[in-house]
Amino acid sequence: MLFDDDTFKPFIAQSEVQNLKVTGLVKSRQGEIIIATENNGLFKFKENKLIKWKTEVDDIITAHQINKLTYLSSGAWSIGTISDGLLIIDDAGHLNYHLNKNSGLQNNTVLSLFEDSMSNLWIGLDDGIDLLDLQSPITFYRDNSGQLGTVFDAVEFDNKLFLGTNQGLFYREISPSVSESPFTLVSGSQGQVLQLKIIDNQLFFGHNNGTFLLQNAELQHISKVSGGWNLQVVPDHPNILIEGTYTGLVIFKKTSNQWAFDKILNGFKGGGKQLAFNSRGNLWVVNPYRGLHLLKIDFEQDTILAIRSFTENDGIPSDYNITMVRYLDHIIFRCGTQYFTFNHTSEHFEEFTFNIPMPEAYDRILPFSDSLCFVVRENQLEIFKGISPLNHFSLDLVNNSERIVQLNEQRFLVCLENGYAILNPWQQQKTGPIAARAQIATFKAWDNLGNLEYDLTRSIGDWQSSITLPSRINRIEFGFASYDYSHQRPFRYQLEGFDLTWSPWSSQVRKEYTNLAPGSYQFNLQYEGVDKSDQLKIEQLPSWHQTTLARILFAAVVAAFVWVLVLYYDKQSKVNIRRLLIAKEREINRQRLELQNELLEREVKHKSQELANSTMNIIQKNKVLSTIKDQISEIRRQLGHQFPDKQYHQLIRMVQQHLSNQDDWKVFEMNFNDVHDNFFKMLKQDYPDLTAGDLKLAAYLKMNLSTKEIAPLLNISIRGVENKRYRLRQKMGLQTDENILDILLQY
Repeated sequence: MLFDDDTFKPFIAQSEVQNLKVTGLVKSRQGEIIIATENNGLFKFKENKLIKWKTEVDDIITAHQINKLTYLSSGAWSIGTISDGLLIIDDAGHLNYHLNKNSGLQNNTVLSLFEDSMSNLWIGLDDGIDLLDLQSPITFYRDNSGQLGTVFDAVEFDNKLFLGTNQGLFYREISPSVSESPFTLVSGSQGQVLQLKIIDNQLFFGHNNGTFLLQNAELQHISKVSGGWNLQVVPDHPNILIEGTYTGLVIFKKTSNQWAFDKILNGFKGGGKQLAFNSRGNLWVVNPYRGLHLLKIDFEQDTILAIRSFTENDGIPSDYNITMVRYLDHIIFRCGTQYFTFNHTSEHFEEFTFNIPMPEAYDRILPFSDSLCFVVRENQLEIFKGISPLNHFSLDLVNNSERIVQLNEQRFLVCLENGYAILNPWQQQKTGPIAARAQIATFKAWDNLGNLEYDLTRSIGDWQSSITLPSRINRIEFGFASYDYSHQRPFRYQLEGFDLTWSPWSSQVRKEYTNLAPGSYQFNLQYEGVDKSDQLKIEQLPSWHQTTLARILFAAVVAAFVWVLVLYYDKQSKVNIRRLLIAKEREINRQRLELQNELLEREVKHKSQELANSTMNIIQKNKVLSTIKDQISEIRRQLGHQFPDKQYHQLIRMVQQHLSNQDDWKVFEMNFNDVHDNFFKMLKQDYPDLTAGDLKLAAYLKMNLSTKEIAPLLNISIRGVENKRYRLRQKMGLQTDENILDILLQY
């Protein structure tokens, strides 16, 4: 329908569109009307005729239905589908872009399209909003499926783009559109690819499992030495290649126009992640972790003539984590954040400075020529032409393996953790007054109980240029925003009155402050590359106790309190003196008691020793008497009647009297009672049937004397002691598993 003279009029015959479900109607610059249908593709209405527009995307839009159609300022057409994302075609119907969830969109259902004044295309999706920067000099290939993995190197060869990743070697046909064919894994290349290099129109690639050669679409495993890191053509020897591997250096040679593994170069041990020949034909070798070496090699004999290894003594800060780049005629060595060249005259390293304005913090510099240099820093890639900044991108390069490949004069491929990016450093983005705008977008403030009292958003309209905060506020937060959608440059900030200097440049978009002192503050926000800053003034009111009147009252209260304290401490000092005297007296009594206890312990120990000594003396004496008795009996047996009976019996009685001497027991009993007071009394009380002999045996057992030691004391045999011990257990009523010594030790 056409609205004309306040009336809708049909401009296409009903018969031509009756079977078409129209989803879009857009007029081009040339006056053509493009009609999008749900299931029948695109049509042109020109010179009052409806014509089917045949394009490269007919199969896609027929299968996935057109939902939105927009004519772009560049003259291209953007087509939003129901289930396969976004298509962009030119006036001739050729496909320029095909973006869906696999290539970065949040969702495949496009609900709306809008092109802003900066030619950015906003895409309303079934699950969020995406921004397509059509003017950006950089194009991303995101590996959302995880098929590719981390990209380490890339090369264009045989009209294909080859990628070396941690999953293997992949390729696809080179196409001018973003909607290129999917990548295909080269069969047999599974694993980590470390380097890609074209030599003699043949593609070599270093691999975790060795070195491979791709020739005429055939893969050849030419070396099984693991870890082909870096392959170089030997100067003045075009038929010799040298490669740094995980474990050393490898030589390849070409014979009969065929490259083949020749040998492992003897004399050098250690990995070679980076190789570079200097102007004298000597080879620099950088170990991936520690080590920098200069080798002089005779390639005619394949022998190493000399090796020099460099350390801190040669002018570099450390020999750990060194990397190497070529810049003009120099070989530049990076150590930490410093760069060095080697002076062959002094044989010493000298610091090297690139002729570019260095950022405040950077990770690595990748020079490509005297006029083009890439600087890598925190999630950022900056490009310099000479000393002038040329471009700036937010990118995450592969950490410690940063790699940018020049495909041609205009195109560079940047290896990323999850794919790659193609950029044109010379292409300038369309700029305008909004492009570099950055502002304080939100302000929040919480009281000391954690309640959110201020939640201001600049775009809503409740924004203020100055905010007065009551004293209960103890935490504030500033949120930043930038309308520079393509670059996402870092911010820096300063809270005047609190921060002494500007913060470092950072990608963070929030800053919090806590417990600000009463006073006036101004928060300044600056966007990199823009001199003008955004400001917000803050007035933090004092609490009631921070006012002048409160301070006077506080001083009076403190003075009164001090006076009361003086009186209190005077009284307390007297009480404390009394307490100290009492405590001192208690301490003296305690020490006296401890001394008495110590004396008693010593006395008990002494008496225990006396008891033990006397017991041993008795045991020893009885042993001697028993021996004498036995000897007399033996003499009588041998002499017979020659030994008169009277004298024999007289000697035996004398010995027996001393063996049965009660004086020994009295001495033992006296010493035993001194050490074990009331032992006999308590034992007799618990076991009244015990005889004097039983008590005597119990005393010996309590002293932990053995059966052999007790026998002489009781003047009986060992068997007799065991019998007496058995009868004692019966009188005490002990069970079989009860130990009589444990029972006696309780008394």
